[in-house]
Amino acid sequence: MVNKTGEYDDSNYIFNDKNERLEVVGDITLNIEYWDCECTNDYIHSNIESRCDKCEAMEEDRPNSRENEVREYFN
Repeated sequence: MVNKTGEYDDSNYIFNDKNERLEVVGDITLNIEYWDCECTNDYIHSNIESRCDKCEAMEEDRPNSRENEVREYFN
């Protein structure tokens, strides 16, 4: 998140054990280092990737991934 001075502000985030930024929205914890495309399988992408090669979804148009799904996917 960027504050009013244009600097990056981590104060609204928590971090997991891999030092990835998480955002809590209600009872959902999102990992903002990853996003979900429209595919039914292998739908979690690093935010380094801006586009899914399979479904052609763009990161900017898609939601961040849920933390529990990211952990499942990479374990």
